[in-house]
Formats: sequence, structure tokens, C-alpha cells
Amino acid sequence: MALARIFSMIEINKHEKEDKELAKDLVAPGQIDNLKKIRDAFENIAEYLLQIRGMTGVPLANVICEDKEVPEGPDNFYQDAFKEVIAQCPHEEESYAADNAQVWSIIRVCDHGGPTWSWVSLYLRA
Repeated sequence: MALARIFSMIEINKHEKEDKELAKDLVAPGQIDNLKKIRDAFENIAEYLLQIRGMTGVPLANVICEDKEVPEGPDNFYQDAFKEVIAQCPHEEESYAADNAQVWSIIRVCDHGGPTWSWVSLYLRA
């Protein structure tokens, strides 16, 4: 297990260098203004969160990761070690709360005042 963690951190560092290069040209998602394109808008937000680092250096995508339990071993169905590390990030620590607040502010910018705000604002206090 310790060896897997070391490999995971190497993978995170490798992606962090790549992400710094990409971040130079990275553009935040704009406001969602068309419900017919909602799926594309959410995919754009998710892709953006993969490129922005949180407090621990892990992409903010860990906040919206749907996996509750991550199976160990070679049959865990992750595309690569990087996505596995994102899924394994703890959701109880102080750093997660800060990352969650940052993700919320990104989502709020994309939704506030638009057609999706009435739905998204229900999660304001969650």
C-alpha cells in the first residue's frame, strides 16, 4: 500500500507540472445560459476542475468525484493512476472544506442569474 501511495504522489507531481503549463491558457467556464447545452456546460466545469489545484495539490475535481469507495487493486477500473488518486482523496479534512468552497464559487459564477440557478441554489447551504 505504501508503494502505491508513492507511485500516486509521483503521478500527481507529473500532472502538476503539466497542469501549470496548461493553466497559462486556461479559461474559466462562462455562465450557463442555455439549458439545451447543460450537459456540455457541466462537462466543461468538470474538465476545468481537473486542471485547477486545491490546497493539497490535488485537482479540485476530487470535490465532485462520485465514487464513495475506491476498490483497491488492478481491477479498480480507473483510466490511470491520476484519476485513482483523485477518487481516493479524503473528504473529511480541512483542506477538503477549502477546496469545496472554491468549487462552489466556480459553480456559482457559472450558474448565478442563469436558468440553472434555481436548481443549483438549493445546494447553497449543503
